Amino acid sequence: MKAATISKPRKAGNLGRYVTVLAFLAGLGALCGGAPMAVFGPLLGALGLLVLVLALALFNPAARRAHGFSAISGAVAGGFAMLLPFTVLAAVTSWWLHWDVAQAFASAGLMAAGAATGSEMVKLGGGRFAGSVVPMLGALALSLAWMLLTGWLAAVIR
Repeated sequence: MKAATISKPRKAGNLGRYVTVLAFLAGLGALCGGAPMAVFGPLLGALGLLVLVLALALFNPAARRAHGFSAISGAVAGGFAMLLPFTVLAAVTSWWLHWDVAQAFASAGLMAAGAATGSEMVKLGGGRFAGSVVPMLGALALSLAWMLLTGWLAAVIR
């Protein structure tokens, strides 16, 4: 009898995950600052995610060597998929309850996504600081840039 072998699943690319995350950012941007933020929010998010992936790859050489650059990129994309519930909550509170709190949900969602990314990086073998604190600092910087861009676009457009 032949022994059963388990083959590794084919690695899927992270492009679909990133498109989904950028769609969440576009939705949050539309709720926070209208059409201009729906355009510029995903651009800011793409730049922030690129910087975060590069920083994590730089500060976690052991995880990069063990799992590869695509695993770090996947950890960031998977962590930032945490934006889904915050996008849904922002939409519900904006459209159904008529509250103007989308900015708070965007900031909280970005910080939660940073924490989820840190958790994913620790699973990959990232260090205590480089695996968990660096994603939180990156999410904090992205959240601050998001709030400043929203305010600036609101002042320029009106």
